[in-house]
Amino acid sequence: MALFFNWANLLVNIRKLPKLGIYIVMFLDVLKTFMKFFLVGLLLVVSFGLSFYMCFPYLRPFVSPGRALVKTTVMSTGEFDYNSIFNPDAVSDLLRFEVVAYLLWIIFLILMPILMMNLLVGLAVDDIQTVQENAKLTRLAMQVDLVLGVEELLPSFIRRAVSVAEHVFAPNHTPSLGLRLRRALFERSVTASTIAQALSEKLTPMEELQEQNEKLAREVATLKKDIQRVLSQNRKTFKLLQEIVSVRKVADDGAG
Repeated sequence: MALFFNWANLLVNIRKLPKLGIYIVMFLDVLKTFMKFFLVGLLLVVSFGLSFYMCFPYLRPFVSPGRALVKTTVMSTGEFDYNSIFNPDAVSDLLRFEVVAYLLWIIFLILMPILMMNLLVGLAVDDIQTVQENAKLTRLAMQVDLVLGVEELLPSFIRRAVSVAEHVFAPNHTPSLGLRLRRALFERSVTASTIAQALSEKLTPMEELQEQNEKLAREVATLKKDIQRVLSQNRKTFKLLQEIVSVRKVADDGAG
């Protein structure tokens, strides 16, 4: 158990790596989804396991309820071992409730290996794009926590030496040897190419969605203003028509 938990702890720590971390986070998200569905699968395993325990007491995997549950769980993955259970030459005189046993076996084949396994696969891959985006954000948050934790462990004089309060970029000034050495060791070089790359950097899917939402909100606000302006003009037109009708009515009454 200690060896298992050591390797599991290594798997958890790998989440913070830039390349492999996203897959570990996605795996843990799928595992959480499986654990939510686990209760339904557990109820089916218990129902079929106890039923097989009553129908096949002569088989070693079904001699006790615990063994029957383990065997049923294994059979849910596709390992049926049909011949050793329903072989007429070996167990024709030992098979209990033959019709019920065959009926339960058919129902088990439909529900467990086909429906439940395909449902688990669908749950794992249905919303994989959203899981991947959330995994990226989660991994970045864990990297920030790791960096902050390591920074707190460093002595204060090292933090003061490597921290940059301000940065002055002079493209036409030739830096000294010490400044170039310091930039090479502690700073990221700022050049025209890096500035152009930063300005032309593509937006992430979340940023694109946020930009589309902001654009849509601006269009809705503009549409509301247009509607209010049209309603105001309609009210003015209606008042004008009422005045025209009242003047026309007064003129008709005077003529009469």
